Amino acid sequence: MNTIANIQHWLAEFAPPRLAADWDNVGLLVGDATRDVTCVMTCLTVTAESVAEAIREGAQLIISHHPFPFSATKRITSETHAGRLLLSLIEARIAVLSPHTTFDSARFGINRRLAERLGLENVRPLIEDALDPALGTGRQGVFAGTLGELAARACTELGLST
Repeated sequence: MNTIANIQHWLAEFAPPRLAADWDNVGLLVGDATRDVTCVMTCLTVTAESVAEAIREGAQLIISHHPFPFSATKRITSETHAGRLLLSLIEARIAVLSPHTTFDSARFGINRRLAERLGLENVRPLIEDALDPALGTGRQGVFAGTLGELAARACTELGLST
């Protein structure tokens, strides 16, 4: 059986916690790391809709790119939107794990994938990690076409209209 801690360890192998920005709130943000997991849900941001879906589907863990909660919470009450979401998660025993900037900076993380989808070559971090130059903040590379071609490719790859 997988536990939240096992999944957290696997994610840390993919996206080391040292890659998190100083201002970020990453890792296990809600829940019990020793809890068994049979159903995991992923989302970009924890919302009322994603919490309701996790409850409906019987998830024990939400892996959300954006941290929730992001900043320190002084009160967890039903008087605030964040409080209501946290109460719902806690009552349903659903944990929240957020990799956020660690995923952005991982070797094959979000920024690398985006650079590849845009057709950049010789992709490397803007700011390299001291321990591994393949890891780090942002990505830069070379695009062989024009700025207009890059913009058109971005629209196509990201599903945007021109």
